[in-house]
Amino acid sequence: MPGTSVSHALGDYLWPLRRSWWIVLLGVLLGAGGGAGAAELIDPTYTSATSVLVTPTGVQTTVDPSGSRTQGLVNLDTEAQLVRSNLVLRRVRELLGVADSPSELRGRIDVTVPANTTVLDIGVSGPSRQEAQAGARAVSRAYLGDRRASAQQLLNERIAGVDGQIASLRERLRRQAAVTASIRPGSAARSASDAQLDSYRAQMTTLGERSDALRTTVVTPGRVIGTPSLPDGPSTPIWAILVASGCMVGLLAGILAAVVRDRRDDRVRGTATLHRLGVPVVSWRDAPGSAGDDRHDGGPDVLPTHHRLCNLVFAACGTDGATIMVGDVSRDQCKLPVSAGLATGFARLGRNSALLNADGVYEPATGAIPPRPGGENASVPSPGLHPTSERQLFVGALSDSGDPDRLDVAALHERLEVMHRTLNFVVVDAPPVADAPMGQTLARSCDGSILVVECGVTRTGDLADALRDLELVGGRVIAVVAARSRTGRRGWRRPRST
Repeated sequence: MPGTSVSHALGDYLWPLRRSWWIVLLGVLLGAGGGAGAAELIDPTYTSATSVLVTPTGVQTTVDPSGSRTQGLVNLDTEAQLVRSNLVLRRVRELLGVADSPSELRGRIDVTVPANTTVLDIGVSGPSRQEAQAGARAVSRAYLGDRRASAQQLLNERIAGVDGQIASLRERLRRQAAVTASIRPGSAARSASDAQLDSYRAQMTTLGERSDALRTTVVTPGRVIGTPSLPDGPSTPIWAILVASGCMVGLLAGILAAVVRDRRDDRVRGTATLHRLGVPVVSWRDAPGSAGDDRHDGGPDVLPTHHRLCNLVFAACGTDGATIMVGDVSRDQCKLPVSAGLATGFARLGRNSALLNADGVYEPATGAIPPRPGGENASVPSPGLHPTSERQLFVGALSDSGDPDRLDVAALHERLEVMHRTLNFVVVDAPPVADAPMGQTLARSCDGSILVVECGVTRTGDLADALRDLELVGGRVIAVVAARSRTGRRGWRRPRST
C-alpha cells in the first residue's frame, strides 16, 4: 500500500479519552473518595503560633553583620536555630512534663523570621488544641529562659574576670606602696615610684567602675508579643487539599487506563486509523428513518456517499467501464448495502451496471434493490441477470452453482469479460476478504476493490491481513468505506443478511 504523511488533529489524540470517558470519570471519583477517606483516617494535628521579640541582652557580644537579618547585636538566623536546639528542647520537655525525645519535639516546631524584623514566629503542633497551645507557650518560655541564662552566665564570667583583674592590681599596688615607702623622699626614684602608684590607682578606679557597671547590668532576652491562642481547627489534614490531590491522581490514573485500554483494543475505532493506509476513506451514513435497514432508498444522506464512491472509481479506472469488487473485511461486521448503492449510483449517472452476488444465487426477494416492473419480460443484456427498477441496473449471481467454495476461475474470468463487454460497470458483492479466499480471487480478476470497515467491530489485524492479501494477488484498493457500529443499547448486533 502506498504510504502517506498524515497530520493528526487534537481530536485524534483525545479520542481514547472520549471513548473511555467513563474510565476517566471513575478514576476521578475513586481518587476523590480516596482523598476523603484519607482525610478521615489521618489523625488531626493542631498548630498554635506565638511571636517573640528578640532584643539585645545587654551583654555586648561580637557579631559579624553579614546580612539584613544579622545586622546589629542580634543574629536572627542564629536565634531561629537556637529555638530548636537541644538545650531549649530539654527545657520544653521539663515544662510540659513529657517524655518525648528532642528530635520528636523538633519535628513539631516551625520557626520563621519575617523580613526586616527582629521577631521570631514560632508555630508548635500537637494532637489537640490544648497541647498545641501549651507547647507554643512552653517553647517561647524555654527559649527566653535559655537566652536569659546564657546571657547571665556570660555576664557573670565577665564580672569574675574584672574582679580577678582588680585583685591582681590591688596586690601589685600593695607591693608598689611598700617599695615607695623604702625610697628616700625627693629622689628621682621616689618620683618614679609615686607615678607608678598613681597609675595603679587610676586602673583600680577604672576596673571598679567597670565592675559596678557589670553588676548593675539587667539582662533582657526579649519578650513574647503574641500570646499563643487556642487553634480554631486542625492544621492537618486539609480536607480540600487531600480531595483535590485524590482527584488529580485519579484523573491521571483514569487517563493512563484509557490510553492502555485503547492500545490493547485492536478494533478500528475511527477514521484516523484508516487515513494512515494511504487510500481514500469514505464515511458511511444511513438514510433518515432507516437505521439498521439494509435497503438502499436513495436518501439524501446516502446518495452523496455513493456518488463519492463512483467518483473515486472514475478517477481510478476511468469513466468507460470497470469491474469493481466490494467486500467486508470480516464476517463479524453487519452487512451494509454498499455494493447495491454503488451499482445504483453508476446507473443513475447514466452507466449500464450490474450487481453480482458472490455468496450464492441472487434472490431478488431480499429487497436490496426493487425489481423492475415487468419482471422477466424486461430486456436483459446478459444471461443470468435480472432487471431492476433502475433502467440501466441489473442484478444476478456470480456463479450459477450456488456453491461459492467451488469456483471455476476460468469461468469466472469469462463471465466477467462477457458482462464487461455488455455493460459499463460490474459491481461484485464479495464475501469477507479476511475470512474467505474467494475475495482474493475476485480482487485479482477485478479492476479495483472497495473494502467495508465497521468501526468498533472490525479488528485492525483483520484489516491488515485483508490489505496484505490483496496486495499479494495484485489487487488494487480504490477506497475504504468506514461505517459506525450498529450495536444496540444492550449489546445485541443484528445478524448478517444472507
